[in-house]
Amino acid sequence: CALAAVPFGGGGSRDPRGLALFMLRNTEHVASLAALLELAVHKLSQALLRDTAPSQGQSGPEAGKTRVLLVDDEALLVAHVRRILERAGFAFHAAHNAREGFKLATAIQPDVILIDKVMPDMDGIGLLRMMRRNELLSTVPVIMLSGQADEAARVAALGEGADDFVVKPFSSKDLVARIEANVRLVRLRRDAVWRQGELLRLRQSQQELRTLLDTVQRVRDDERRMLAREVHDQLGQILTAAKIDLRLLQHRVS
Repeated sequence: CALAAVPFGGGGSRDPRGLALFMLRNTEHVASLAALLELAVHKLSQALLRDTAPSQGQSGPEAGKTRVLLVDDEALLVAHVRRILERAGFAFHAAHNAREGFKLATAIQPDVILIDKVMPDMDGIGLLRMMRRNELLSTVPVIMLSGQADEAARVAALGEGADDFVVKPFSSKDLVARIEANVRLVRLRRDAVWRQGELLRLRQSQQELRTLLDTVQRVRDDERRMLAREVHDQLGQILTAAKIDLRLLQHRVS
């Protein structure tokens, strides 16, 4: 027998999320055993990835927390939002202009981004367009913050890809509730995408299995026809030889 300890998830053997232990007995079929272990570890890794997808890439004190990035040039507002979100248990990051915010967003890949609509170097709409064109940030929920409460500003932000719109001044409960709602929506979307991918892979596996079964059936039919031809030819030769022997024997007897 043997003991196999296989790390899975995280960074592999250096930083595993878990350790799968297998007690093996009568390990005679090495190839089949290796395939079985690989399949088991793959399933465990998929389950772990699905359960912890929103918190991947976090380490240290931010592990397990929702990461929020605020892009705003007002220092007082940044300090106020920091107090609100850190008390609510979020991991808070801040940038004081649009370009700094874009670089920080691509570096940390936050779960939610708060963008001020009016900034000195670039307005929030321009930053939102840059983020939606970026592959890493295209699906991150963005909440636009603005002192303008008119309908035109709200429609413009939502039309450019913002997920929500908050008017300043806002209450701490309202901001926290909106962040949590957008995070839940993203997780539900990711879970739906994962399920669709699994369903697609299942359909592909079923199609491959049907193709394999058809191939096996064709091979069997070919083998049966070949055996039938061989039996027919050999039996025909035996019967012909027997007929000749019977004629010779009949001739000798007469």
